[in-house]
Amino acid sequence: MVEGSKTAASGLEKLLGKSQLVIDRATALSSGATAVDAAKYGITPAAVLSMTKERTDYDNIVNAPGVTIAVRKALTTGFRPAFKLTEKKFAEVDKLIRQFRTTAAGRTMIAAWNAARIIKDAGHTGGGEAPANPTPAPTPTPTP
Repeated sequence: MVEGSKTAASGLEKLLGKSQLVIDRATALSSGATAVDAAKYGITPAAVLSMTKERTDYDNIVNAPGVTIAVRKALTTGFRPAFKLTEKKFAEVDKLIRQFRTTAAGRTMIAAWNAARIIKDAGHTGGGEAPANPTPAPTPTPTP
């Protein structure tokens, strides 16, 4: 983080803290024995509610990027274990599918399984061309 942004973040935190202090004091003035006198200066429950809404909206806008980053990090943290588990399951199916090689229908199923394992678009975006000959998944070797 750049030093200037640390200072700016600190200033925003102070601003939000002071705005909450103003809201707290205005709430006390507009709802207590001094409510009539406070209303003369525009400090009313409706004004306090409006100020609270504005502060909350501002707080949400300021914190939105950090919240988005934290949520994205939490979601992507689980990808690697999920990928490992999926690859493990594929390896198990690769071993199990060998038993179907004895019939024509079984060999057709094995061919379909192997074709399904080929990734046709390896994450290319933007309308680019996918590789002409993707690397096929390893074919299980039959054992007699």
